[in-house]
Amino acid sequence: MIVTKAGTRVLVLGLTAPYSLTYPLLGWQPISVERMLPHLLKQFEGQYDCSILLSHLGLDVDRWIAKRFPEINVVLGAHTHHLLPHGEYDQTTMLGAAGKYGEYIGTIQLELTDHQIVKSSASVVQTANLQAATNDRQEIEGYQKRGEQLLDEKKGRGSTRGHGKKIGRAIPAW
Repeated sequence: MIVTKAGTRVLVLGLTAPYSLTYPLLGWQPISVERMLPHLLKQFEGQYDCSILLSHLGLDVDRWIAKRFPEINVVLGAHTHHLLPHGEYDQTTMLGAAGKYGEYIGTIQLELTDHQIVKSSASVVQTANLQAATNDRQEIEGYQKRGEQLLDEKKGRGSTRGHGKKIGRAIPAW
């Protein structure tokens, strides 16, 4: 939950595709969107003014969610790598998707009155058109090196992600 300076309570949820063959090997319990999303919305009912779903479910599922769950105001989608240059509005939900491989950066603007969304718009910018900061290359190389180090580490059950704490039992749908 995020609370803005104006006091608007924003619920942010994240869901990923329930890979039923892969996740159990990591000790994770995959839960379908059909079961998990109603559970989460009921859990937070009355505690938020607007909601954002970070989705790694795919555009078809994002559209299905928009039709079935009007409580979700914004879906920021990935997985299928679609590009929605101006977003897509479905009933009460704005869908946003900024393509693949970091080729675009997306923005969704929300206009609120009395903590409720009254207007929304979306746009994207090609990252190739953005000016690089002087330390970008060094920072990117640092992330690349750290990622390769983590991938090279001998893995036990679950991942420590370099913090010494196992996360292998996490439910990926949360």
